[in-house]
Amino acid sequence: MKKLIAISILLSGLKLFSQSDSITKQHRHELGVDITGLLSQFFNFNNSNNNFYYKPSPTYFITYRYHLKKTNIRFGIGGTYDKNSISSYKVNGEDKTFYNSQTNFSVRIGYEFVSELSKKWQAFYGLDFRPTISNADNQAQFSNGGYINGYKNEATVYGFAPLLGFRYHLNDRVSITTEASFSYNLQYSSNQKTYISQDLSTYPYLPNDKAVKTTSISASFNTPLFLILTVRM
Repeated sequence: MKKLIAISILLSGLKLFSQSDSITKQHRHELGVDITGLLSQFFNFNNSNNNFYYKPSPTYFITYRYHLKKTNIRFGIGGTYDKNSISSYKVNGEDKTFYNSQTNFSVRIGYEFVSELSKKWQAFYGLDFRPTISNADNQAQFSNGGYINGYKNEATVYGFAPLLGFRYHLNDRVSITTEASFSYNLQYSSNQKTYISQDLSTYPYLPNDKAVKTTSISASFNTPLFLILTVRM
């Protein structure tokens, strides 16, 4: 009888462990979205004075993690696109509208270690590889001497960033994270001035300047200003 009871307890324990392990395996994937702007609108509602302050925008709007036992593989993606029309200029006697466009695309992929501080709090730390591609095309920055002057800029940045962050568990699957990082960046840029004659009969065609390519190294500290809402699936 005692043996039967012991076997039953053992089987029950294995069943519970199997269920727990199965649940963990079923929720290895985690998606996150930046909610800083949403919270800012909520807490600053009807506070017009805040319109005078600079509000930075997040680099990565969507994040993803693949959870292992004590480490995670992390991924993030973000970007912006902005195109505005500029006041039209006379070109060969006709009104022509010009545009100023800017695009930015950023990705990060990294690896992090986790440390449980309490039932609700977790710390994580690791390293990211962060490439960014950006382009700017201002067709008509200003007009001078019969020519419309513009510029084009293309830049590719490769960043390596050690990071430290904290997670607060709302429940077993939903949490809020924030993090700080220090990024070392290597940037390759190409800058070019452009010209358009406003009257070809008076101001002859002027070729664009040759693109100037530069390489620069920089470092930047990213403060923990943004909150990410994450859900494990």
